[in-house]
Amino acid sequence: MSIVNVQGKELCAENLDDEVSNNIKTAFAEIHRLGVIHGDIRKQNIMVKEDKSVVVLDFESSIYHENLSDDMIRDENEVIQRVLKEVKRGKSGSPRLAEKTEE
Repeated sequence: MSIVNVQGKELCAENLDDEVSNNIKTAFAEIHRLGVIHGDIRKQNIMVKEDKSVVVLDFESSIYHENLSDDMIRDENEVIQRVLKEVKRGKSGSPRLAEKTEE
């Protein structure tokens, strides 16, 4: 386990704009490109720095897969979209992949 000091704030409605949203999607696209599924996407695991860059935290639930399937990536991207929508609405929920619900 490593501890890193990250200067930033937890993702919230006040710091979520289009640039931050795009930076979050880009960060997770890179994580997926490396073969990793995060597995615990929630606002508490995304820090927004002053320059609007983002840091993804808590990879304890993550898995490495040599060849991620499109379904695995699509499922996690759906969770990312739900988290972003809930943050924009000011909700504090933490949807996880296992808690996926019909919309």
